[in-house]
Amino acid sequence: MEHGPMREVTLLVVALAIGVAPFAALIALLNLRDRRCAALLARASAAFSGEALRSDVAVRVECRLFTPRSVVTVDLRVWSSDAVWETVTRLRRVLPASARLRIDGTLEPALRTRLIVERVEPARRLGLRAA
Repeated sequence: MEHGPMREVTLLVVALAIGVAPFAALIALLNLRDRRCAALLARASAAFSGEALRSDVAVRVECRLFTPRSVVTVDLRVWSSDAVWETVTRLRRVLPASARLRIDGTLEPALRTRLIVERVEPARRLGLRAA
């Protein structure tokens, strides 16, 4: 029984698909994650002046590979407590709901603080009535 060249080509294509497809999928997921991180970093950085980003603020973004969840960490330790609250409000408006905002700052002179700010659904979506 003779096997034609078409069968050999088909087996080669199947073997390549099985061997290469997982790596291609992983590369695509990594690319998507990196683009999401870059977009979040751009959004968070846009909330500050260039001078502040060069000297007073540090922004770090961590994104998950398989989910859209992410963490944006902003270090504001040299800022006043009023400026920290203003920044929290401004950043929470520009970041998507899937991003957790973590602020490292100082709310009182000797009190280093970490705030985690998450956007929550309005009361009507949770089945609660607003008073």
